[in-house]
Amino acid sequence: MRKLAKILSVLLLCCNTAIVQGQQRTINKQTFDNLVDYVNCKYTAVYIETLRKGDTTKNDIKQYNKNIKKQLADCSYEAPVPFDTLSDLLKKKGWKDTEKGLSQKINEKKNKFKGNEMDFDEAMKLLYLDSTEVDKKITDKISDSAINNIINDIKQKMKSKEPNQETKPNQTPDTATSPQKSIKDLDGFWLWLVSIASNIVCIAGFLFHYFSRKLKKVRAKPVYKDERPAVDVASIINEPKDNPVFINNLSKQILDNVLNNPALLNALVNALVDKVASEMEKRRTWISLKPPVVEPDRQKYLRGKSGDTFGQTSDNPSGCYFKLVNENNGMAEFEYCGTLEEARNNFNSIFDNVCETEGNVNTATSVTILTPPGRLQKQNDKWKVTQKAKIRFS
Repeated sequence: MRKLAKILSVLLLCCNTAIVQGQQRTINKQTFDNLVDYVNCKYTAVYIETLRKGDTTKNDIKQYNKNIKKQLADCSYEAPVPFDTLSDLLKKKGWKDTEKGLSQKINEKKNKFKGNEMDFDEAMKLLYLDSTEVDKKITDKISDSAINNIINDIKQKMKSKEPNQETKPNQTPDTATSPQKSIKDLDGFWLWLVSIASNIVCIAGFLFHYFSRKLKKVRAKPVYKDERPAVDVASIINEPKDNPVFINNLSKQILDNVLNNPALLNALVNALVDKVASEMEKRRTWISLKPPVVEPDRQKYLRGKSGDTFGQTSDNPSGCYFKLVNENNGMAEFEYCGTLEEARNNFNSIFDNVCETEGNVNTATSVTILTPPGRLQKQNDKWKVTQKAKIRFS
């Protein structure tokens, strides 16, 4: 019965885990393509607005203000300006280089979507503007804060929108709230109900298993402590087995009477239980004194900085000022791990080309790591900075 309860509990726990994982937030290919078109519009708008302050001709700006600006400003992530439309606008209105160097490169992000569905957070990472995909001369004119604001705005709007309120392209608001919505709500209710029920059964199964073991121990424990006879059975057991006295006493005082004397039998059992309990206590003490196994520190650190590239990684933090975190498929993040004193003494050699700093390091008393973290891409066994880390000295 206890084995059945344990097996049932494990199966229901696996079922509950599968239900929870089945509700993990994902994004489909069509939605992702719309988001790529949306960020394409927004990145293009930010880039052109930055050029407005430079050497761009007045005619190009006039064409942008008249024909392009309003469409880019009014689009939403649900109804963005399609890439083909954006491409034609830029080519015909004097922004051919922008279309080729920026908009086309961003549109290629659609090819990075894996399968029909993808984890939402992984898809969001693909929307960030990366200097490995777009010319650095262009990405330098689009600030990190502008990029973060665009991506965070998408996350906030998609998070606040209820899934059951989304309408399909050919669906009116009335049909969006049709009985199909009630069916989806009912499915969600049953998933929730099955999840709660499986949790309850799991807990009940483990409690049953626990108390069954407790009850078995209570039933097996001798209860004849007060009925011990005058014969000291423990002293007989502790005598050497090759001693004739032990053999005679055991045969005369125990074996001849054990079947007809319940009190003597209970005394013998009690003595054995005490001895076994003492031995078990010794073993538990020995196990508790064994030194714990310490896993080695697997943190990696970056060294060999040259420009915006780190040539090596090391398990030893000595002489390293940045640590490597969240490494995955040739991409990673990095953080400053040095001290304030090291930052003062080696400021340029440490932070040039890899960090953006705020505050005065010479008067600061603390170092704060800002978000988002710096990002790296692995190229020929070297780590190249694609997004600088941010540090504040205060």
